[in-house]
Amino acid sequence: MRDRSGKYELVKRIGRGGTGQVWFSHFHDGPVNRPCAVKVLHADLAGREADKARFEDEAKIASGLRHRAIVHVTGTGTYQGSPFMAMEWVDGVNLHELLKKAERLEDDVVCYIVGEVLDALVYAHERTVAGQPAGVIHHDVTPGNVLVSSSGEVKLTDFGIARFASTGDQTLVRAMGTPRYMSIEQRAGRASIKTDIYSIGVVLHELLDGKHYLAGKSPQEFEELVLDGHVPALERTDVPEWLDALRRQMLSGEPGQRPRAADARHTILEHCLRYHLAGEHLRDLYGRVVGARHSGFTDIISTVAIPEADPTLAAEPTRRDLEPVVVGVGRSGVGAPGGRPRALTKPVWRAAGAGDGREPGGGTGRSDLSPLVVEREASVVVGSGDAVVVRETSGSEVEGVQVGRSRGDVVLLAVGGVLIVALVAAVVVLAT
Repeated sequence: MRDRSGKYELVKRIGRGGTGQVWFSHFHDGPVNRPCAVKVLHADLAGREADKARFEDEAKIASGLRHRAIVHVTGTGTYQGSPFMAMEWVDGVNLHELLKKAERLEDDVVCYIVGEVLDALVYAHERTVAGQPAGVIHHDVTPGNVLVSSSGEVKLTDFGIARFASTGDQTLVRAMGTPRYMSIEQRAGRASIKTDIYSIGVVLHELLDGKHYLAGKSPQEFEELVLDGHVPALERTDVPEWLDALRRQMLSGEPGQRPRAADARHTILEHCLRYHLAGEHLRDLYGRVVGARHSGFTDIISTVAIPEADPTLAAEPTRRDLEPVVVGVGRSGVGAPGGRPRALTKPVWRAAGAGDGREPGGGTGRSDLSPLVVEREASVVVGSGDAVVVRETSGSEVEGVQVGRSRGDVVLLAVGGVLIVALVAAVVVLAT
């Protein structure tokens, strides 16, 4: 299923929320082929001007934010009459899902997660454009909107109800946000950059205690406690004093008593001496409780044909005519069989008829080659130079390139120098 432009292919729905659906997708633009996440506004909301305008505002705000800890919006479009926004693909889970799988996080990891979100908020809150303030209030900092990648990255996402800080003190018709993480002023329809600090303070509390904020309270009791400015104590007694003090400041009922994002992050960096190592610990934790990494690139290769062949080449075969192949580069340094894919910069080719008992049609010239679909993540290594076809070598080395075993044929990434020598030799032969 493709959008109106034909550049975005929606492959699999991976999430659904109140405003839209999120799809794992492929972006195609000539030689560019990359994974992405596409958020599509629900069809019934797309017909309402207010909801459509709010969605477009989200895309406008988020696309202007460029920070390593913020999920980047890469484009917009229309799918079946509904607007959508395309975002970078993050191989990971949200913090809520991670907490369900991990019994408890180490304090250093907690500091790292909160510190990275605060770094994103520093950028969003203090952003300027052409020298003018252009800060953004997220309005909905929750575990569900914090992504943890398989590499240990932490990214803030979903600016669906974000507003520019310059308009934040204007009273809204209705309060917007996730109730458990909403401050007093946000519940009243007013917000400032300190509203986000309260929300991440609730997240910090939950990460330290391992349970929901004010768990066990009825909705009415919860509301009364928040409106009274109540800051609950942690059930744990082994939390460092400085970290508990920071938590209390962030949860203050008075916005002016809460620290700025930059000050809160500075406190964490000053006291958490293993902050940067905690990122590696988070990555290792992810591997243990969630699973292996998935680049998103494998999904592209296994579900989408390799870029279309040049018009001068033979017609592209169907998938049922193609076989998986294991390709690796040994001492050349690009990769190795069983390793992760590095890049896919051009098609991988095999001779027409190879692997079906017939000889390739007349050598290894490009006119005799057809595209090959590579199925397995551990198989993909593409370097410079065209690929040539050889008989099964079962791990032997030819000119420094190691070739893995396939079910019949093996594609070898040719070394540029070898091709040049062969071409020169052919010219010499013809000349004589």
